[in-house]
Amino acid sequence: MNYALRFAVALLLLANTAASRRHKSPGCGSSQKYWSSSCGAIGTATSRHCSEGGTLVNPDSCLTHFEYGSRACGFLLMGCSSMCRKEEVDCQPGRVTFVSQETMTVINEQTKQIEILVSRQYGSETSIQVDVEVHPAGYGNRYDSHNSGVAKQTLFWQHEDAVPKRAILDIDSVASLCQSKLTAVCHLDVILLHPRRCKLGAYGITHLILIFSNPSNLTVDTFPVNTKLKINDSIKEAPSQERKNSQPEAQLFDDHFLCTNVVVPQSEYTVVETDRFIDIRFSRSNHLECPPSSVDVTFVSSTGVPFIDFHLQEQRTLTWMGNLSDVQTFRVYVQPNHEHQPNDVVYLTLTNPVKMALPLVAVVIEIIIVNSNDTISQQEKNATTSLAYRESVMPWLSGIDDRHVAQRFSKAWSLYLTEPGDVIIKKGQVPRFLAVVAEGTFEINASAFGLGKQRTATKGNIVSFFAAVQHTRSSTELKASTHGQLLVLDAHLFHLHNKTANQDLYKLFKQEYMRQVLLGDGTRFPVVMFPGFMSSQLESWTRKECNGADIEIMDQVWISLNQVMQTVALDRHCWLDCMALGPNQTDSACKVRAASGLAAISELNSSIRGITTIFHSIITFFAQKWGYDSHSLVAMPYDWRLSPSMLQKRDKFFSLVKAKVELTVSLNEAPAIFVAHSLGNNIVLEYFSWLERNFPTSYLSWTKHHVIAYYGIAPSFLGSMQAVVASITGDTMGLPVTQYQSRVFGATLGSSPWMFPCKESNENFKVCSHAHCGKGRNTLRLREPHVLDKLKLIRRTENAYEMMCEGVEWNSSSEQDNVEHANLSKESKSTGKKRKTSPKDLWPCPLVNITLSNGTGHGFCVGDIMSGRMYQVMSDASNDAHAQKIATTIQNFYQNPKLPHLHTRAPSRPPVKHVAIIYGVNVDTTIGFEAKQKAETDEWQLTSTMVETLEGKIKDNINQTNMLRCSGDGTVPYYSLSWAHAWHVDEHVNIIKNKEKIKPFFQHLGEYTPLQVSRVIDTVIPEHIIFDSSKNGYRTSVYEVEGLEHREAVKAPFMIETLDTVMQSLIQMLLHDAAVDVDVFAQKQQQSCSSKYGEDFCKEDNEAHSHVTTQRIQDLLASLKGHPDGVHRLQQVLAFLEES
Repeated sequence: MNYALRFAVALLLLANTAASRRHKSPGCGSSQKYWSSSCGAIGTATSRHCSEGGTLVNPDSCLTHFEYGSRACGFLLMGCSSMCRKEEVDCQPGRVTFVSQETMTVINEQTKQIEILVSRQYGSETSIQVDVEVHPAGYGNRYDSHNSGVAKQTLFWQHEDAVPKRAILDIDSVASLCQSKLTAVCHLDVILLHPRRCKLGAYGITHLILIFSNPSNLTVDTFPVNTKLKINDSIKEAPSQERKNSQPEAQLFDDHFLCTNVVVPQSEYTVVETDRFIDIRFSRSNHLECPPSSVDVTFVSSTGVPFIDFHLQEQRTLTWMGNLSDVQTFRVYVQPNHEHQPNDVVYLTLTNPVKMALPLVAVVIEIIIVNSNDTISQQEKNATTSLAYRESVMPWLSGIDDRHVAQRFSKAWSLYLTEPGDVIIKKGQVPRFLAVVAEGTFEINASAFGLGKQRTATKGNIVSFFAAVQHTRSSTELKASTHGQLLVLDAHLFHLHNKTANQDLYKLFKQEYMRQVLLGDGTRFPVVMFPGFMSSQLESWTRKECNGADIEIMDQVWISLNQVMQTVALDRHCWLDCMALGPNQTDSACKVRAASGLAAISELNSSIRGITTIFHSIITFFAQKWGYDSHSLVAMPYDWRLSPSMLQKRDKFFSLVKAKVELTVSLNEAPAIFVAHSLGNNIVLEYFSWLERNFPTSYLSWTKHHVIAYYGIAPSFLGSMQAVVASITGDTMGLPVTQYQSRVFGATLGSSPWMFPCKESNENFKVCSHAHCGKGRNTLRLREPHVLDKLKLIRRTENAYEMMCEGVEWNSSSEQDNVEHANLSKESKSTGKKRKTSPKDLWPCPLVNITLSNGTGHGFCVGDIMSGRMYQVMSDASNDAHAQKIATTIQNFYQNPKLPHLHTRAPSRPPVKHVAIIYGVNVDTTIGFEAKQKAETDEWQLTSTMVETLEGKIKDNINQTNMLRCSGDGTVPYYSLSWAHAWHVDEHVNIIKNKEKIKPFFQHLGEYTPLQVSRVIDTVIPEHIIFDSSKNGYRTSVYEVEGLEHREAVKAPFMIETLDTVMQSLIQMLLHDAAVDVDVFAQKQQQSCSSKYGEDFCKEDNEAHSHVTTQRIQDLLASLKGHPDGVHRLQQVLAFLEES
């Protein structure tokens, strides 16, 4: 008993230790739910104790085992531990920085000390401190290691303290570092060192120039590089090469420098937030006697948020001229957002004096923004600061997994009131904040919308995003049409929240922004979907009597649950006979045709949801996330039993595709996106081949205007051995039929040979009708074993926002992706060997070995399968009628010289701008097999298989080899899938390795009820590699997803996320291209105008453009007078104006 007790205690201690190791402190600014490592009996304080300083999620946890937030633990799971939450920790330490990069001060004998301002930016939630030291100029990065500084002091900021601090420098200590006190210009560095709970900002060093009032021995050789000299009343740069030989007569300043100084009437101002602005007045002494001079007004710090709670006038330099007023006005705008708690304070100072002096005591101007306490303001505050109101404006916040993070993030947004006509963002300006419309309407003018076009933004629309987070100049202008309100968030604060949310908020916002861009003007990129083999519903258009329920006209025969059950119980032939084709793919017992509409490809049978689901998940995704409906989603079901030539001959299928695409493009006013799965990819590629054959002069322009992207899921570019296996031994596809029944049915299909393996040939890389077919063999080497190991690795962060902000100084995440930049052209040149141009057939040979009932064996390679020779041999040697049917089909429909030779070359990249191919890898996949004939029958039995396994290893009964880098997706081998790498449009390929990620179960707690939590397991985001190339506006992306099985690919959650990603990427690139195109068009118009009317006439403002346009129209109309073709020419002019 004693040993048992010790054993139980040891197990409990080990469990607690392991649990404590698993839990990490939550990230800065976040919260985390976790199971406490404290385990005790039900109802005891130990069971309800939160380890690591957390708090209980449910106050009643562990009162019983069945309370939410309770979990069994300890020996024999008799104890209980509670679910706890770690609240957020501080994450905004902020930065400290000098206000100016350079400080220039005039010193005289009475000067005792100098003051330099140090400001705190952001992060007023904590107490911080930093050290200040003065060193001789030019010590570089050695300040930390040399104890040569003077005037050492420490500056402190308390909690909620944003007041700038004065670094007071004793003149005697500072001057001791100068080489010649009171006789020269002295250059020193003032440095910020050892920041505690903060970071150093932009100006961690300020250059201090001491100018002594009696410069008796002042010489130029004491100046550092690029010192400004005053020579003959002009400011010039002192070249470093001329310093040593410069003459003493070049003096830095004359008496004009001491002629005047700035006069600040008062240092404290008060403004009520509803006043909208306050003017601060400055003057200078000896105004009329002194020459022109200037000084800059500089922002120091604030308890509010710049550009949200307040903003400064754009012109920051105050200039005095001798003949103008001695008073200069500087305006500070305030926003009545009613959210200041307490009153906000803004601090300003003066820097960069030109021909004037600043006071030795550092100027600090304090502006207090007083809250408006009227009743309406308080009501607005209570209403607009609630989480419910914020989520009604920004409903996508529900996508944040941690509700505590969502609440904290929503509270960070401030309310910004606008009036009609207010320009919130100017074109070409760098916006400092993200903005979402809360109330009112706003006009957005952007180059991407076209010249003279604009959009209206209303509640919930994101009106400032990319330019703010990327800190680039905005290509849009945002203007208020009515009284309105914006929810705004400073871009720096957005970065901090994104950094600490345990989730990529940038990705969430980008997704919503892209969705709004697509939905904003009512247009859609229509999505045309092509299902795979056996993935379209089929209907009977004739009546057939059966032993049981008859097949009626318009009855669904693929797939019919009633007919399947009837085949098992009553009539084993009726349903399959109805589905089978006759000789030369003619109708046999029934006239069967493909169903129509979205339902025909969503689910094969709604009564067997799940196993018969095809495009349902994708249709739901486009409808929910992107606002699609039946007008913008187009299904292309087809009779998957037919060969491609018969699809067109019998059903006019490709003509129907063309007509439907043209119609939906016209209705949606946008080019289409093709999405295909499995055999549907062959359909898409054959469609483009059909276009090229039948419309040789127009198919490229047709494609350019009608198809913008093609997304292929689990393609079979070079065929699959699974189709060959099914043609010989049968494949029941999970149906309650025998292998032999399935083989008999399959032998009648004209589509089976379409999926048989084909091999590469030199013709693949020679025959192409457009310039974007791909780099062929150069980029196909990406599928070779160990090729990625040879490429240079560059570390990047996982977070999409961090990847975008490459230059940001914050540390990156510890979990990172590998980004490889493969320059395959350079790699091939460096070998010094000429690359072989002969095809490298990676199909094993033989692929198929058969043994007849008499013991005779035959081996067949890929060429034998393609030509039909294998089936002809089987028919002749074993009297196999079903093999003869397949051989005849191949001869009549795939080797017929009158028909397109589908198997003479692998498919070329279609002439579509954006192509993305997505497939699974490293699933065991059959790549060859052996079969034996059953005695005196036409049935065959599978005896062994050759399997492609992890890392491309091929295993059979004899040996194993390593041909390629990966294996296939369980149905299609990697050799066939990876043909997509031949489609890269450039030899510079970016390769991003994404590690497997697990979404912890506690992140589901906001998504499920407590009763469901126990059943929620961790969500795995599979490891995947993205290969991306682009050139001249064309792009090819290849996604290789670890463990994604062929049949599940079309409905896998990760596939839906990937489609979402490529959709966002497409819209972002199109917006960029549109803006560039419009800007280039405008530049060309300007150049044309300038050459005809002159530079002065063709100014960039809108009024001048209007004059130019009017003049051009008048010139064109004048040229049409008396012209015999005048009416036609006038129509061309009107068409030109409409397009412009």
